[in-house]
Amino acid sequence: MSMTTIPFKACALTSRRFLLPAQRLLFKEMSFPMQQNFGNFSLFRRQSNGAFDPITLLVQRASDILSSSPHLLAFVRQLKVGSMYWEEGWEALRDLLCTFRPAKIVCFTMEGALQAMPSDVCVALTGIFAQSSLQKVVLWGWDDIPPSTLTAAFASCQNVVVRCHTLEMATAMDAASPASKQDTNTCLSPAIDAGDGATPLECLVMEVENGAGDFLLQPTISRLIRGLRELEIFPDALPAAHFCSTTLTHLALHMPWGLGSAVFPCLGVLKVLTLKNTPTRGWSIPMEIVAPSLPTSLPRLEVLNVNTSIDGGRMGRAPALDAALTALAFLREVNLTIDGTVSAMWDEVELMYRKSVEEELPAVHAAGLVTFSQTERDSTQAY
Repeated sequence: MSMTTIPFKACALTSRRFLLPAQRLLFKEMSFPMQQNFGNFSLFRRQSNGAFDPITLLVQRASDILSSSPHLLAFVRQLKVGSMYWEEGWEALRDLLCTFRPAKIVCFTMEGALQAMPSDVCVALTGIFAQSSLQKVVLWGWDDIPPSTLTAAFASCQNVVVRCHTLEMATAMDAASPASKQDTNTCLSPAIDAGDGATPLECLVMEVENGAGDFLLQPTISRLIRGLRELEIFPDALPAAHFCSTTLTHLALHMPWGLGSAVFPCLGVLKVLTLKNTPTRGWSIPMEIVAPSLPTSLPRLEVLNVNTSIDGGRMGRAPALDAALTALAFLREVNLTIDGTVSAMWDEVELMYRKSVEEELPAVHAAGLVTFSQTERDSTQAY
């Protein structure tokens, strides 16, 4: 319990008049840590008296409290759970998720070793995803995430955030196959039809370095992303953007130097394009390659955001990009947000980079479209 919740707990114990208002604030956000392997220390799993590890006991205790006082479920708006390591922990987590089925959760987060999630826990997740109150799902995996779990989230929520290193293609294909519904990794249930699209997915963040492109191109998934308005991906998933070309207004690309194509996808209603996590030269080189296609591919573009880190280099030569940007009739801003390591030379390096941008994009600069901003400097770092 955090320090901010202690006064609410005290109020709940002081008077019955304060009980419900205090409970409403106490149970608004519930978070359960992940269970990890502590090597050969069996104390952390099952003690000699048969007791489970502290995290399993915590999850079980929460299930008991919520089952005996079901009115508390109506107060929970944010639920965050971590993955388990031992079978007993997964069983406790499954029971907890089932307990939350009648709740009205707005934001659900799960993190950890999600690739190890048993099929019965996947099925229990559908009870969370099926809640009409749910607005956002965050799945943060250490390595892989069962694509069937993603499919269920895509089919049930308007806002999904996915963070992991890789989505394995084999399981991604299983997720798109009707026959896979009998597979142990499948979390879809009759309550959620992935092809139904009853709750259109509007905002998707896929911070996945490998496999996201193949996953999004699967027929089941491509149907679910057709109504996207905001999309954040790595370049390997960019071909999937054409599925939502008539609705997508905001697109963010991580590490854009991996574009790997001379033609940018045709996104007729895109208004804001953001390039993230790129060094000073890392964004201009690939954008110079796709530049000739920009006026026809992004005819409604209004803002180009570039989030760049200062590495001491100049912006790369970009005459084609300069011409393409000035040819965009609706473009009103090219903003470069600079994020650099604090050092004694930081101001000088930033000034040099700004000057190089103005020199390499002379027409854009002359039109008054170039703006600069910067993230807050970390004052804890030494000069």
